[in-house]
Amino acid sequence: MGKFKNINTDCLNANAPLTTKITYEEKLTVCDIKIGEFEFPWVQGGCTDGKHLYEFMVSRDSLHCVIVKYDLSTQKMIAYSEDMMLGHANDGAYNPNNHTLAITHCCDLTSPTSNKVYIVDAETLTFIKAYELPKFDLFAITYNENTRQYITASESEMNYWDENFRLIDTKIINITPGWPSQGIECDGEYVYRLEFFLGKGGDDPKTMKNNVHVNDVETGKEIALIPLNMERESENMFIYNGHFYVSCNNKEWTGCEVYCFDIVPE
Repeated sequence: MGKFKNINTDCLNANAPLTTKITYEEKLTVCDIKIGEFEFPWVQGGCTDGKHLYEFMVSRDSLHCVIVKYDLSTQKMIAYSEDMMLGHANDGAYNPNNHTLAITHCCDLTSPTSNKVYIVDAETLTFIKAYELPKFDLFAITYNENTRQYITASESEMNYWDENFRLIDTKIINITPGWPSQGIECDGEYVYRLEFFLGKGGDDPKTMKNNVHVNDVETGKEIALIPLNMERESENMFIYNGHFYVSCNNKEWTGCEVYCFDIVPE
């Protein structure tokens, strides 16, 4: 497993009030996990508690999920969960007030759209409860520590929820047509929304594209659109020690790779 390494590159819309340095070197890597009768080759959601990284590895039928827990200081895997039925487990958010992970079901072969959020204990990696929300197509989730609110994203809006998942507010957002929404992250000032375009996929990885939309957390207004020129399928993003990280499926879709970049206000 390779250590974190930065490669800095300029990559931002010229008129945006942010600057960025993109780093593409592989970081944490976990390959094709097998637990019991199922294999878990694909990373989907993920999040961090500031010390640990939680990656959600799913089976090929998007029904089964194993949560893999890393120590970010040593970049070593320290625990993993039992097989849990969390659907596509498309994204996650850590809540420091109750030490839990909130995980969006997103979809599976039996449920193409979803309004489910699962709550998992971050220490034991065991299921606690599930919420069924009044909004469907919840692709991604993050937690705003400043307001103690969850924020979920669909293809057309961001929804703001209290800690018991009661709806507080809704913001209309922009997307790139044809680009699926992936993970989101919040630093208290901005919401960062990750999206991906498959292109020709494994036949021509250079046609894959990734973007990060940056929205004001209070108004929902889009501040910037940042292209990430990685030839990978981005899946989730998180902030650690002031840096941004994107977890991707590797070129063979047999494991997870993590990349780093910085977004710096001017």
